Amino acid sequence: MSISEEQLNTYLRTTGVKVAAPSVHHASLLLQQHVTKFAFTSANVLLERELPLNINALMDRLVKQRVGGYCYEHNALLFEVFTAMGYSVECRLARVVLPHGDPTRDTPLTHRLNVITIQGVRYLAEGGFSHMTAAQLLPFPPVNGPSSLNYRVRQLPNNEYLYELHKNRKWIPLYRFEDRSHPESDLLMGHFWSHRHPDAPFVNNLVASLVTPNRTLSLQNSVFWCIEQKGTSEKRIHTAEELLVLLRDEFELNLSTADCEILFNLCQ
Repeated sequence: MSISEEQLNTYLRTTGVKVAAPSVHHASLLLQQHVTKFAFTSANVLLERELPLNINALMDRLVKQRVGGYCYEHNALLFEVFTAMGYSVECRLARVVLPHGDPTRDTPLTHRLNVITIQGVRYLAEGGFSHMTAAQLLPFPPVNGPSSLNYRVRQLPNNEYLYELHKNRKWIPLYRFEDRSHPESDLLMGHFWSHRHPDAPFVNNLVASLVTPNRTLSLQNSVFWCIEQKGTSEKRIHTAEELLVLLRDEFELNLSTADCEILFNLCQ
């Protein structure tokens, strides 16, 4: 089921984006507003909630209840929104390179992303890679020449690409993907592994992030970082009440006291 007109209007009102003809400027704004308004988190995974990917469930969790989500949820919702607004959108699956950092290592297809085409140019439109979400359209395949972006897509042999972050004067590989479509069964398998397999990172760690134009917020278990141009501050969370206030006030996540007590105990 595709996103309805009523659901699209609700999404646009929440993000403050207006209807417009497809363009780089409009798509960039939509992507930036999404990652600014809707937090990335593994909270629902740790709370062992059902996470269906149909549009009604996605709108309910991300937009109405504001309980956040992870890549399969964020990029699935963005896929529907971009499509409804007239963009040509393709779904891709990726192999996460972090934390081992070896792009050649054989890892499962556990990350979902979107590629959109605007006036014949293709862009990676990443809206759900935790605090390392570009929130920018990245030319795909990459355009030669200098760039001011902190992220890039680098082409590899065999029709593969690397999504990379520039940090500490070097490019860090984040995930690797092939430029090919995947059947729905592959998407469901990746989603299932990511939120149900006992070795999956989100099953074992509390993660939350919010990427805004001025700062990036990141929570990993009981440690909270606020990353700004002037520097990075770090704070440790000592109680479930502190966690509740942090998730509510900084990440705008609507989680209950009971939820945060469970999450706090799990991430110790």
